[in-house]
Amino acid sequence: RNANATARFNKKKFDIFVTGAQAEGLSTRKSIISFRGLDQIDQYADIDLFIKGPLKNALKLIESKPLGFSSAIGINPERADGTAEAHVKLGFLLENKLTTEGVDIAVVAQMHDVTIDNIILGQGIKDGQLDLKVGKSGLDMNGDVKLANIPATLQWRRNFGSDVPYRGQYQISSHIDNIRKLGDLGIDLSPLHGEFIEGGVGANIALTTQDDGTGKVQVRLDLAEVSLNVPALGWTKQIGSAGMAQVDLTIDGTRLTDIPQFSLAAGDLRINGSAKYNENGTGLGKVDINQFSLNRTDLSGVIIPGHDGGWTVGLHGPSFDLAPMFEDLFKGSPEKDRFNLKLSLSAKVDKVWISPKTYLKQITGTFNRADDRWRGINVDGSLGNGEHFLVSLRASGKGKRDLIVSADNAGDMLRTLDVYNTMIGGNLEVKATFDDDAPGHPLSGEVLITDYRLVEAPALARLVGILTLTGIADALQGDGLSFNEFRAPFVMKEGIIDLTDVKATGLSLGYTAKGRIYTHAEVFDIEGTVV
Repeated sequence: RNANATARFNKKKFDIFVTGAQAEGLSTRKSIISFRGLDQIDQYADIDLFIKGPLKNALKLIESKPLGFSSAIGINPERADGTAEAHVKLGFLLENKLTTEGVDIAVVAQMHDVTIDNIILGQGIKDGQLDLKVGKSGLDMNGDVKLANIPATLQWRRNFGSDVPYRGQYQISSHIDNIRKLGDLGIDLSPLHGEFIEGGVGANIALTTQDDGTGKVQVRLDLAEVSLNVPALGWTKQIGSAGMAQVDLTIDGTRLTDIPQFSLAAGDLRINGSAKYNENGTGLGKVDINQFSLNRTDLSGVIIPGHDGGWTVGLHGPSFDLAPMFEDLFKGSPEKDRFNLKLSLSAKVDKVWISPKTYLKQITGTFNRADDRWRGINVDGSLGNGEHFLVSLRASGKGKRDLIVSADNAGDMLRTLDVYNTMIGGNLEVKATFDDDAPGHPLSGEVLITDYRLVEAPALARLVGILTLTGIADALQGDGLSFNEFRAPFVMKEGIIDLTDVKATGLSLGYTAKGRIYTHAEVFDIEGTVV
């Protein structure tokens, strides 16, 4: 339509010079269409076009039979929008059985305001300003786009032919100013926002695809502008400090099939491992943690998701730093678990730090958590000096959980836990029950300690001094004052311990007591009688 052209021909060649024309919404100028070899058995066409117009129409042009180049580059013209200015060169033998492989093609194009749906892992691009080159061996496209509303730089290579190392390769670089925007890519980090993670991230993604739909993805994230916070581990990364995360993925179409490698390095935190996905496509099968190191923590293990939404975790290694969260383990009532975590954990750790200077060792145990609280615990281990202890927590009926703690050396156990420092020896046994149906989940039970001695007990020393019990005071300063038995019935709720009918008996001294301990404020309100 509206064509302006001149023709020149002889017995060997027929040339058409187009100065202007319109067709299918495209306009052309200064184009040449040549047919040569008219005096030979085979004739050839050489087409040199300068076209301008809607991108969709340009893609339809190079898709028309026998070309099929839009299909070859994996773009459906109906899913594309924008404008294009292109210089297109085509050369081919004039024959009825012409195929795409028989066409020599060279395209140089500038594309503006480009939108293409479902082009990269199910995601589309928009607002693209792209340069395109197409040759016999393949396609190269690069420029600026928005990938799911995130500004990015795109480099795309697509190989033609059969003997090629890969079919397509995408390089995507972006600076995401707010990590919350990853939700636009289907990566939902909303449960972590604010308290655990905040800021921006630099991202580099490389995607390589094959004809069968499989592919590999490499993700590199620069975490320098991200703040990370893990309160349970007492660890924080501030904005401005270096950090890097890397993930290698294998895919089948848009389905993730494996994670051969992942790693995180930020400050003194190091995590690396891999993950396997179920062959039947039902999701994550197993995560292997090859290294988890932070300060005094050095662990490895495995994480397996359950069909019920829970997780089975196994951890082992030379050390674990429990100190940042140790005090929280003794809170009277559990805080609401925002993740509603259902967990079955087994652990075997040589050394567990519970304070800057004290540790437990040779720890083996199992831990089960559901509905915002620990449902079952079994721990077997030793104090730093080798004395043995056991901890058990198990369900005992509707809304009830029984807790048992025993130690071969009560004094060492209390010192290790930083509860009481002046007791020597003794056997410790704690038996108590959580009532989860009652407000605050109170823990009621009794502490029993037998055959122990007290030394250098300041409060008791002052008391016996007032009573002019000289021999007893001397014993406290020497080998210690012996007691046969200590019993302390208690109820602990919301950080407050109520003591009733506490009794201690010994050969030289005994006492009774009652009162209240405010654990959060470390305040004691106790009264009693020495006998």
